[in-house]
Formats: sequence, C-alpha cells, structure tokens
Amino acid sequence: MDQAGPPNYVFGEFTLDLGQCRLCRADREIKLRPKPFEVLKYLIENRGRLVTKDEVLQAIWRDSFVTDDSLVQCMVEVRRALDDAPQRYIRTIARRGYIFHAPVETKTPSGNSSEDNSLQAATADSAADQPGSIQAPDLRQGESAAASPAGTSSRSRMRWAGAAILAAICIPLIIYRAGSHDRAVEGRSIAVLPFKNLSQDKANEYFSDGITDDIITQLSKIGSLKVVSRTSIMAYKSSNKNLRQIASELGVETILEGTVRREGDQLRISSQLIDAATDTHLWAEVYDRRIEDIFQIQSDVARRVAESLRARFTPNEQQRLGQKQTVSIAAYDYYLKGRASYYAATRIDNDDAVARFKQALETDPNYALAYAGLSDTYSQRVDLLGHQRDWIQTAERLAERSISIDPHLAEGYKALGYSQMQKGKYRRALDWFRKAVEINPNFEPAVSSIGYVDLVLGKFDEALPWMKKSLDLEPASGMYQPSRIALVYLFLADDTKASEWFREALDKERDSDQVRLRQSWWRLAQGNVAEALDQSRKILPFSAHYNAGLHVAATAEILLRDDAQALRDYDRLLAVEPEGRGWAPPTRYLTGFASALWRTGQQGRSRVLLEESRKLDEEDLKQGDEAYNVRYDLAAVESILGRPTEACSWLEKAVDAGFRNYRLALIDPTLENLRQDARFQDLMARLKKQVEEMRRRVESP
Repeated sequence: MDQAGPPNYVFGEFTLDLGQCRLCRADREIKLRPKPFEVLKYLIENRGRLVTKDEVLQAIWRDSFVTDDSLVQCMVEVRRALDDAPQRYIRTIARRGYIFHAPVETKTPSGNSSEDNSLQAATADSAADQPGSIQAPDLRQGESAAASPAGTSSRSRMRWAGAAILAAICIPLIIYRAGSHDRAVEGRSIAVLPFKNLSQDKANEYFSDGITDDIITQLSKIGSLKVVSRTSIMAYKSSNKNLRQIASELGVETILEGTVRREGDQLRISSQLIDAATDTHLWAEVYDRRIEDIFQIQSDVARRVAESLRARFTPNEQQRLGQKQTVSIAAYDYYLKGRASYYAATRIDNDDAVARFKQALETDPNYALAYAGLSDTYSQRVDLLGHQRDWIQTAERLAERSISIDPHLAEGYKALGYSQMQKGKYRRALDWFRKAVEINPNFEPAVSSIGYVDLVLGKFDEALPWMKKSLDLEPASGMYQPSRIALVYLFLADDTKASEWFREALDKERDSDQVRLRQSWWRLAQGNVAEALDQSRKILPFSAHYNAGLHVAATAEILLRDDAQALRDYDRLLAVEPEGRGWAPPTRYLTGFASALWRTGQQGRSRVLLEESRKLDEEDLKQGDEAYNVRYDLAAVESILGRPTEACSWLEKAVDAGFRNYRLALIDPTLENLRQDARFQDLMARLKKQVEEMRRRVESP
C-alpha cells in the first residue's frame, strides 16, 4: 500500500522538498547546506509566529555548544538562497528572532514515488561531543570494521581472483623497476603530486589523497630534503600543466607522481620519480599488493625516492621511515576520512572528522596519529569555528595521549602546541612546535605556527625566517603567509615592504577577506582611516573575518566622528559575539562599544560594559593567557575610566607581552585620555626605538 512521503513546502517561486532534502526555485535546485536547510525547514513549520534565536539554537543544535554566530551564518545562507534581502519571506525581529510570514502551500507526494531520503537521515549529526576525555572504545564495532575494511563485495573479489588466475596461467606478474636504468641526481627538492584515483569507486578519492599525504609525511622526515607540503601540491590536482612548469612554480627539481587503484582488499600503486628539467625517469615501480601492505609500500616509496636523490639519512630518520602507526587497515581508513574532513575546515566537516577519528580509535585504541588528529579537530573548533574554549582541555589531553604512545610523533607535538595556542599559552606552544620541527624539519603546519607565535610575541626578526621557510614549503598556495609577512612589516613601520607583501597576498592567498582585514589593520595604523574603513566594508557578511572587520570599521567611524554609525556597528557585533576581542585595535568589542557610548554621553551604560570587559580579561589572565591584547584591553578600560596610572601600567605589561604597534596606540580612541600623559609619551617613544632597532636587525644581512 502506498504511503505518503515527507511533504513539500511551496512558497513564492520556491519549493522545499523534504523527501529529496533540497530547495528548488522553479525547476532549478538551489544549493543549501544541511544546517541552513534545517533552519529554513524549522522556520516554515513554525510560520506565522516569532521564533526566538534560543529556540532555533535549541532545536537545530540540540547537543552542541554553539554561539548565535552559527545561526547568523545560517540565516545569511538562507537569505542568499531565497534572494530575500527585502525580507519577503523571513522577517528579522532585532535582538529577538525571526518570523516566516509568507504564505506556504503544503503538498504531500505519493509514497511510491520517492525513496527513504528523510531529512534526519541526510543531515543527522554525529553523537554528541561533550568536552571531556574520549569514551572507552566499543570493541564490537572495531571487529566488524576490521573484518571488512573497505566494504569488499563478492563481485569485486571474483574480479580480482579471475585476474590473478589469468596472470598465473598466461604470463608472470610483471613489476616494472627502473633497475639498471635508475639515475641518481643531486637535487634535494621534491614535490609529490596528488596520486590519481583509478578505482572504479570514485569515493576512494580520499584514499588516494591520503596515500599522497602520507608519502609527503614520510619524505618530510628526511632533513636533507626540501619537500613541498600538501596544500601547495593539491592545487595541481587534475592540472593540465606540464611537469617542467609545475616544478618551476613550486621551486623543485624533481616530481613524484603516481596512481592508486583499490578494489576490495587488493591494491595497485604505481609511482615514478622524474627529473623535471630533463623529463627523465629517475626511478619507477608498480606495487601489486594486498591493502594490508600499504604502510610498507609508503615507506618503500619514500626510501627509494630518497636514495635516488642521494639524500643523507640519520639513524633516527632511517628508523622513523619504517615505523607503522597502526596495524589496522580499518583504523587507517577511518583516519584518512577524518583527515580529509579536517582539511575542509567547515562546521559540518569538523563534526565528521571527530566521528571518523573516534572510529579509528575504537578500532585501534593505541593509534597515536588518530589521537593527534582528534586533538587538532577540537582545537580547530575553537580557533576557526567559534566554539567555546571548553574543548581545549579535551584537545590538550588527546595530544598528550598521542605523545605518550609515540614520543617521536611530530603530529602529536604540533597538536599539543595548537591546543596551547588556543589557551593563550604562546611560549609553551612555541616549545611544542619547535619539538615537532626537530622531529620533522619539513612539517609545514609546525613551521608556520612558529612564525605566527613569534609574531604574536613581538619577535619579528625571529618570525620572518620561519614565515619565509613556510612559504618555501607552500609556494603555490601561500595559504596566509604573505599577509602575515606583511603584518610583520606593518608592525616594523616599513610601509613599502608591507605594501609589496599585501600585493602578493591578494595574488596568492585564497582567503581574500582575511587579506582585506589585515590591510584594514595596516591602513588604520598608518592613520589612513578612510581607507581602513573602505577595506573593512569589503569583507563579506558571511565571512569568518566579518566580525573583526566590523570592529575595525567601528573604530574608523569613531575617528571620523561618525559616532552614531559606530554605535550601530558595535550593536550588531555584540549581538553575535559579545565576548569577542580583536587584534587591531587589540581590544574587546565590549570595550570599543563602551568607548563609543562614553563619547556620546552614555557614561552609565559604558561603565557597565567596561566592568564586564574587565571581568573577562581578569578571567583570561587567571587561566594563564599570555596574549598582549588582554593586557592592552585592560589599559583601554582604565583609560576610558580616567585612570591614567593604571592604564599606563597595563600598557607596559602589554609591551612586555609582545605589543609593538605603537602607531595604532597613538590614534586608538580607547587610549585618547592618555595622549597628553608624560608616561604614555615616554612609553611610545621607547617602543618606537625598540621597533626601529628590530627593523635594522631584519634589514641587516
């Protein structure tokens, strides 16, 4: 008997199809991610009444700790999908919530015309991830996963069995080795291009990418080689460029490329090392093995490549090349899926990464890499995705567990450094990042992190070499290094070089909003307030950098005497991130808002916000946060309240913690009451001299 499927909601030109989990405009599907889809569905099903923000957060993120920012970002996507800037469908009630007010027609499709594609099945979240230690593994799940590592079908087993019989009858298995034709070159630099997935199942793409990643990791352990990191080489996936052009762009002499074919538990990996200048094959091999041999294959490829390049091995490097992180192919498979989701760095992918890493650990409770991956994923929640800092305790414990299992795992030390960085414990983080690089000299995430921490600590002459090494390892994508290097020159008051590096950042970095944000910091420090405002206004509303840009905009508006607009901007900002703090100006958003209120005669309300800022700063100090912006913010609070002695004392502590941007301090409206203070003037003069001395060290050969 036919049963009715999930209903379709029709409004205006749009249809929300719950059965297919899609939004259509006429006959065209409109892309909408799962969480925004759920928010839209909830608003439609509760149409005609005010739905508060808390209600939506409780309904959609039942078991997760999220801020209003998550809902705001979803609403941005929903409005963009519906082209609803005029609020024809969804009306925003300021500070309260939303009303879906358009007429909706509910249509129920026939049950036999659709499969079971319920919204719950399509968008169900992973199990709740409450902060705390990882739960004891369920060994029964691990047994079933290990028994069938890749979901091998009987058909694929028969196909491989038939091929094996044919090979045994007709010809011996041929494995090509370059053998006597092998050549060695003196080149010490290499890029491993993404191995092509030749499997019939294109879902195995994560597996071929994972093999590429792991071969890069193995080669990176050899200190005498320069190995281009993952992010840069992934830019050449499916590229039509010739090898000589790719090598030139990446700054390497040799290229390793290959293919991966996986069918059930059978694996074929083909790899070849090429001298890019002459297009000569230096080494090549085809591996026909069972999937259990994957770790041996990766180590063998790395060793053969290194030998072909005449790389020098230390005894420790030799030992680490042959080290297995797990004996479980099922755990390794889960780990590769988790790592692929971690790299995607969205909220949904972060949830998936957590689930996959946990599955890896349930399958192999002593898998050190999976502990490091899970730790990084929790730190990523706080660093990039706006989650509460409670997750950092969990990240720290997981990283420590990773290191306790394998004291020579660079990824474990990097994960521990990442967690410490999110706690504001920069000096401790720096120690762990340096340990990671000591183990793996080409480990770009740790290399770039050392440069960033040195930047935060105000050690620009030490930061620059690490940033430039990171750029050498990431030549194609650059990630965020050019704009970070530009920041170094901003703080050194070298505007010519800052301008050059910002131009390179706009050309190379994918995240143009982050570049615009950093340019707005630069223009503000220069005193080019109108340009700072213009740059900050170009940051898109759904960008992760939008809130920080709004902080710059409001500061610029105060300096331009547009206090009314500054108040409106801070009002919007605090509605989504009430405890946020910036880097330029390095104050809390609350403090900036309080400054604007004080200037407009609203001292009573301003005092309340300033006390709230003070409490947040004092709590961060109690937790051991070493960031200079905590101390700078306390200086701003005291300055606004008319306490110059206390303000200068905190400003001295900010300088001790790494604050160097004296040009910004001289125009920052929160420090306006200190302008004529002799102690403030003396501090700024000393800071300027300190920066000039550091600049001379940077400029000297």
